[in-house]
Amino acid sequence: MASGWSRAPQLEPFEENEANETTPLLPSQHQDQESHTFDSLYRSLEKKQRQHSRAIASRFSNRSLINYGSRASHRKPKSDSFGSQWFQPLKRPSWSLSLEHSTQSSRSSREPLIIFKNLLDLLLSYHVPGPMLFRTRTEFNDCLGSGRTFEVFGASAELISIKAEMVHTQLLNNRHASRHDAEEMKENVRKAIAALPMTVVKRAYVNDDTLDGRISKVSAESLTRTFRHRLVCVEREIENLCRPNLREHPNIVRLLGWGLCLDTLEDNIDPEPRIPLLVLERADITLTGLIDIKGFSCQHRTRCAPYHQVQIDLLRDRTGTQRDT
Repeated sequence: MASGWSRAPQLEPFEENEANETTPLLPSQHQDQESHTFDSLYRSLEKKQRQHSRAIASRFSNRSLINYGSRASHRKPKSDSFGSQWFQPLKRPSWSLSLEHSTQSSRSSREPLIIFKNLLDLLLSYHVPGPMLFRTRTEFNDCLGSGRTFEVFGASAELISIKAEMVHTQLLNNRHASRHDAEEMKENVRKAIAALPMTVVKRAYVNDDTLDGRISKVSAESLTRTFRHRLVCVEREIENLCRPNLREHPNIVRLLGWGLCLDTLEDNIDPEPRIPLLVLERADITLTGLIDIKGFSCQHRTRCAPYHQVQIDLLRDRTGTQRDT
């Protein structure tokens, strides 16, 4: 080489001219090109590091639907109410639970969680009070009836007596209150105790013989399918009871709220799924019982009026009549 400059490793210190002849670079030009190459490598590595950091952040921010450890669950809710705080982690969109991005093998196990999220969103959109916490083993264990998809339980006599004792104790503790406050408290207590026997808990039910006494032998796929079926039944029941033409219908019970069973939440081996329970008004009679009445007379017009309206709804095929299955 004419100039005596040696070729640096991994660099091209020579340039081709128009006559395809190589000409040596000056020392200043060689240093500029080496510095430019180092800057390009540094910027490339820095760009890859930023992309890797964004990928990790995206992975952790889209983990699961009920992820109480992520940043989104600690955001301040729009409202300071208990309901908004309870629903905030459940209303986040989740990429990992999307059916479009899930694999075929895990799709069946993720579908119930999506239905559960939609059910909670439905309760929130209809402003259904909840969640209420109670125990179905001791407080609502009086089975009033069951159909193909639901079981209905009434308040136990033990619960009513316990509530009466608690109210009596509360009144004694507040005996120094004013007469007006004491009378108002007594009236509220009477209403609460009187309304308790007229309140029922409705739980989704699947009449499946494979689940009776053989929970340990049932496959995970079967339990997932049963859980999904119960959630769908609860979701449809909420949609039916919250329809505008049914909410004020005189012959349809009202949805008072929804709750969770503490017995099921505390027992890890309880076969009952952890699904929302519906709190409803207690009906006077079922549709089947009304049809089976023989020799029905309308001597008392006040008592006969609701049944007469039910019969009119049946003849007109009104959707306002709830058919028990």
